[in-house]
Amino acid sequence: MEHGEYQAIIDELQHENARLQQDLMASTIITRFTELLYGVTTIDEVLGILLYSISDVVSLDKIAYFALDAQRYGLRLDRSMGFSPQEEHALSRVFFSIEECDSDLRKSLFEGTPLHVEQVQEEDNVLARVFHANSFLVFPLLRDLSQKDQLKARLTACSSQMERERCERRLLQRGTVPTLGFFWLDTSGAEGEHLDQDIANLSVYVQTASIIIDNILMINQLRDINRRNKEEQEQARRVQQALLPSNVPCEEGFQAAARYIPQEEIGGDYYDIFEVAPGVYDVIIADVSGHGTSSALVMGMVKVLLRQYADPNLGPAEVFRRINNVLVSHVPSGKFVTAFYGRIYVHTREIVFTSAGHCPVYLLDTRRNTVSELSSCGTFLGMFPDLGIRDVSLSYAYGESRLFLYTDGMSEAFNREKIPFGIERIVSTLKKYRHEAPGDSLEHMLKEMELFVGAVPLTDDVTLCMIDL
Repeated sequence: MEHGEYQAIIDELQHENARLQQDLMASTIITRFTELLYGVTTIDEVLGILLYSISDVVSLDKIAYFALDAQRYGLRLDRSMGFSPQEEHALSRVFFSIEECDSDLRKSLFEGTPLHVEQVQEEDNVLARVFHANSFLVFPLLRDLSQKDQLKARLTACSSQMERERCERRLLQRGTVPTLGFFWLDTSGAEGEHLDQDIANLSVYVQTASIIIDNILMINQLRDINRRNKEEQEQARRVQQALLPSNVPCEEGFQAAARYIPQEEIGGDYYDIFEVAPGVYDVIIADVSGHGTSSALVMGMVKVLLRQYADPNLGPAEVFRRINNVLVSHVPSGKFVTAFYGRIYVHTREIVFTSAGHCPVYLLDTRRNTVSELSSCGTFLGMFPDLGIRDVSLSYAYGESRLFLYTDGMSEAFNREKIPFGIERIVSTLKKYRHEAPGDSLEHMLKEMELFVGAVPLTDDVTLCMIDL
């Protein structure tokens, strides 16, 4: 083999080795670039890292980024590298309308495809005039890669250039253009092989940045939705709290207290205690199926209907029938209400009550420490036209009777072993704190429940009402 042939092989191997080293360096930089991007939370940070990273991996000296300005229907220079101070000062004021762009640049901008311009005259291209360069790369930065093909197909379907331009303007005004802006890179004097490698590296960089930007925008959108939901929930919670009684009646022979703990910001439990006539008090506790806003809306409806129909001349069962007629007609299927309605006649020591599928209500004899269950067969409100309920009447001993109402959020509060607090513990704690005032007794009962469930969160609202008679 001749010396010249050996030298040719050596030169080829050296050239290949240099290329592999360059590829390895580019791969290392791209890996580092990706790691840096996954730590950022704003688009501005992504652009800053992207600009400096591009300058490290490509052989092109001058780089600029133009941001799309939808309101002004144009592009403004956002940041740049590799320019002299005088050039930077001149570029800081650069803005041009999309209407100044030629068809190739508009296509690159709206369809998100890279563009390589070579030997163009300044009078024919706005970017050539801005940078006084006749060869350059344009790399669009996208915010939604999934929309790219769909948008391209829509624009390609336009029958004329005029129709396409109208479509572009509408898309930009509606914010449906996936392009955020584009990178401009001066390729004047760049060698073909190096330029191909630069384009390949740029493609990886810009696509990676686009994915990160898409994620950032999605996260920000979800945060905005979450913030609005929280604000709406807080407003609904305040409305719901306003629907509950701000204070409960207290007089000789009628000492009441209540506690309400929503499982979510907005709950579906409801209670009310009010004087319907002198010496006559209505006590209601209800539990709307489910949680959240829909349950709270049904609860609000029950509150309004109850106050509308509550009348000393109508028994609890008749009031429930009238409420049920409205709920059956207007509440969506799947929503129902369990409820207990008691009317207490303080002067005659009598309780008249009915129950629409609600959990048991207890009357505690504080002297004998015995409990009677107030039950009445009936179906849930809002499910069937016929409730199958009736009024039940009983007498109580003055100064020795305590009425206790609750929702199943208490009886069905589970501990770590998935054992419910249960009715037996409710009755036991009710007896245990019988000598405490109603408010203090309720606090003790809630504390017992909290100790029982431990760190396990509640799965339902908890409402308690207690009245000493």
